[in-house]
Amino acid sequence: MSDVNQTKRLGSTPRGVKIVLALSLAVNLLVVGTIGGLALQGGGDSQRTQREDLRNMGLGPMGAALSPEHRRELLENARTSTQEIRAERQALARAANEFLEATRSEPFDRALAERSLEMQRDHIQALSERGHLALLDQLEAMSLAEREAFADAVRESLRRRLGPPRSDGPDRRLPGGAERGPERP
Repeated sequence: MSDVNQTKRLGSTPRGVKIVLALSLAVNLLVVGTIGGLALQGGGDSQRTQREDLRNMGLGPMGAALSPEHRRELLENARTSTQEIRAERQALARAANEFLEATRSEPFDRALAERSLEMQRDHIQALSERGHLALLDQLEAMSLAEREAFADAVRESLRRRLGPPRSDGPDRRLPGGAERGPERP
């Protein structure tokens, strides 16, 4: 009987070892999941980052209307690094904070508020100029069919954002006064 108990004891894994192995497996899965997530996300140039950069460059619906390939090309041509756009955004945030300081000061510091608004305008203009020039370069490199598909996508995006057209004539909210759609009951 002592041989059976001794064999059973030698063949079983202690509970503490099982817990350690389970924790090790969990940590390994966490590491693999994190690395896999970063790889699938594309690192620092994720779609979310691309949308933010396009919006910060004043492209809004026009940037969103580009195909993913053209969007990536535009961003590559628009910046030497993401750091430049982020630096511009950070400077814009500093100017906005300066404006808030001026607004809260007693007495109101009009000169500081005016200077911070001018700085904000300059940063926004610099970002927009970069975006607009990059968009023009991208459009110039695209074929007529690609530009037409882009124009259709921009028009559709604007239509969705502005709501349904009025029923009393051309939709004057869209470039070129798009004709109204079919009557709705």
